[in-house]
Amino acid sequence: MERIPGKEFLNQRTEDFIRMENERGVNNCRLEGPQLQGVGGVIDTTVGFFPNIVPGEMIVNTGIQPGKESRTVYSKVARLELPEEAAKIECDNEELREEMEQWAAAEFLPSYALLFGTENRTQAQVVMLFLLQGISPKTAMREIKETVSKLIAKSN
Repeated sequence: MERIPGKEFLNQRTEDFIRMENERGVNNCRLEGPQLQGVGGVIDTTVGFFPNIVPGEMIVNTGIQPGKESRTVYSKVARLELPEEAAKIECDNEELREEMEQWAAAEFLPSYALLFGTENRTQAQVVMLFLLQGISPKTAMREIKETVSKLIAKSN
């Protein structure tokens, strides 16, 4: 039986994943807030989804209030909606997804992640979705919401 890495390690790998570029196999789309074009910001929370490493779980890093994070983040994630322009992106490709997820699992990277933050210039709240190539934003959000629904039910 393989050993599952610790939460701190998976939090770091989520942050590494968020910093990857399209050329490295990671796409991103804005769910809420202004489109960021070279503008800095502050990361409040990251949420990694590792279906091939810790299925059915979310790896949450608030960096502020450990322990209180789960229920608050679960409800934030459950309320997220996919913007119309992101919902129109049809890029599901099972063969590419399988290849990318094998690579991600070997590198201890998530298949998709969420970033909650604040844009520096306007202080606007920003939510970004990061996902492996081969997975559409619509598919990722559906799978994220399924995971969150199960976690909410389990925590009640």
